[in-house]
Amino acid sequence: MRGGTPYTVDELVEEVLKNKPFWKNYETEELKKSPIKGGVTFSGGEPMMQAEFLAAVVKELKKHKVHIAIDTSANASFEEISSIVEYVDLWMISIKQMFDAIHQELVGVSNKKILSNILALDTLLTEYNKKHKTNKMIRHRFVIIPKITDTPEHLHELGKFVKQIQNLEKVELLPYSTIGRSKWIELFGEYHLEGVPEATAEDVAKTKEILANYVTRF
Repeated sequence: MRGGTPYTVDELVEEVLKNKPFWKNYETEELKKSPIKGGVTFSGGEPMMQAEFLAAVVKELKKHKVHIAIDTSANASFEEISSIVEYVDLWMISIKQMFDAIHQELVGVSNKKILSNILALDTLLTEYNKKHKTNKMIRHRFVIIPKITDTPEHLHELGKFVKQIQNLEKVELLPYSTIGRSKWIELFGEYHLEGVPEATAEDVAKTKEILANYVTRF
C-alpha cells in the first residue's frame, strides 16, 4: 500500500452506511423520476485488484439495498467480474484505446482481455436483466487525449465497438487534464504524457460529433 487506510469488510460496510440517511432510496417512485441516485461507487486505482474483498463488501451492502457502481478498467479475470454481477447495478468501464499496439504503449498491457470482458459482461447482463427483470447497465468512460485517442480513425473504431453493447447507459466523455500530473510524479517519478495539451471544449465537440454516428446517449 502507498497510503490509504486498511479496513475489514464489516468496518468498511459500517463506514459506508453512515451516509445512507442522506441518500434517497433508489427503489422508490420518487427517485425513479430524479437524476440523483444515492449509493456507492468503488473506484481506485482498480477495485478489481481486490476482487475477493470487493465481492464480500458489495454482497453485504446489497443486504441494505445500496445502489452499487464499479469504476473499473475490466482488466481482470472474467470469473472475478461475473462473481459480482448479482450485486452491481452500474459498471463504469474506461476504454482507453481501441488499437492494441497503442494501448500497450499507453497502459503497458494489451486491451484484448478488456474488450473481451466488456462483450462477455454485456451478454451476461442481458441474460441477468431478462431473468430477474433488472436494469443493470454499462457506462463507457472515454478520456479524450488530443492526437492520441481523439483521431477520427480511432473514434470510428470506438464507436463501432460501443454500438455492440446492448446494455449501454451512456458514453461519458472525459477531457484529458493535467491536474493529476504533480501527484503522479510524486508517486511514480515520471509523467508519460509530458507535453500533451489538455483537451478543449472543441476537442470534446469533435469527438462527440463522430461518436454520434454510433451512439445517442452521452
